[in-house]
Amino acid sequence: MGDRDAVSIHQVHGNILKSIDDVEKSDVVFISGDCGNIEVFPDSCGHRFLCESKRMVTKAHRTLNFFSRCRFEQALGKLISNYDLVITDGLLTSALISKEVTSLAVKCLTVVHGEVLKIKPLVKRRLGYLSSELFFYSCVSGAVETSLNESLDLKNANVEVIFSGLDVKMLADRRLERQASRAIFELSDDDFVVGCLARIEKHKGIKELVVGFRRYLKGNPKAKLLLIGDGNEFDAVRDFCLSEGISGSVLMPGYLENADQYLMALDVFVLLSKAEGLGLSVLEAQLAQLPIILSDIPVFREIQARSDSEFCQVIGSDDELVGSLTLMDKKDKWPVDYDLTWFDVSSMKGAYRKLVSRMMEIEC
Repeated sequence: MGDRDAVSIHQVHGNILKSIDDVEKSDVVFISGDCGNIEVFPDSCGHRFLCESKRMVTKAHRTLNFFSRCRFEQALGKLISNYDLVITDGLLTSALISKEVTSLAVKCLTVVHGEVLKIKPLVKRRLGYLSSELFFYSCVSGAVETSLNESLDLKNANVEVIFSGLDVKMLADRRLERQASRAIFELSDDDFVVGCLARIEKHKGIKELVVGFRRYLKGNPKAKLLLIGDGNEFDAVRDFCLSEGISGSVLMPGYLENADQYLMALDVFVLLSKAEGLGLSVLEAQLAQLPIILSDIPVFREIQARSDSEFCQVIGSDDELVGSLTLMDKKDKWPVDYDLTWFDVSSMKGAYRKLVSRMMEIEC
């Protein structure tokens, strides 16, 4: 995730650091593989952003020669030596600093955001460090915890699930009403608008969404598809819409800052990701009380179960997508009922306070 596309993640990280600001009695540094928004971090916390994007961290694991890696790790060790607690935003980042963390006997908390099957070969040679008692892991969903435990041989028990929490008030305060949101995209009140907020990448299933929408559009010519986001597949998706003659019904405004404020322009939120750790945009759509259609992957089944609502549907085919859209177009959509308590930001903060207190052996 680049710095523009990770606003929600930055807010989560900022809330984690704020939650321990008055608890831990030692210096903290946050190390990320991405660029980030330091405005959401407390002033007392140090920070270091390693690269422009996580692809660069992946590349570092694969291609750095031995001497370059040693110099890189020594520089990180010099940084870490000034702190008692390191918090990182993923296993790739923790693996890069694992030797230095161990030699300095510094505690490390890794926030694991995604499934780890693909990165196993990259971190395998560091498992001896990562499974030591110095390392603790918080998984943003039960699906991530399962993936972590099944993929990596972490011998310690320092793994727990802490759902990423969203600031309900902040999101509600900046959310535009339906008419204002639709006016921005020149949508009429009669348009049935399907859409999502996501990076335009292969694993987000955007092409699959467009293909399914094309089928739905044949019987519903007033439908619109709104795709907010940019990414490596942006041009390919746009060109596909042109070649299929549906570009007039598919709106692709690209990246929009604080894109969650435009959610009320939608009638239905759809995300057909092939892999997710949690999917913060899905939670933002639930806060906006939108009906939701999701792909059949472990974390989305988990969200569906926790949402406890007929308005959160998991589908496994184009036929099911078309059927669900048809049903939701005819259904009285308000009010949508979701259980929103499980990703409350206060609960998340409290859980991190307890975890860090336990890590640092401090009374909470």
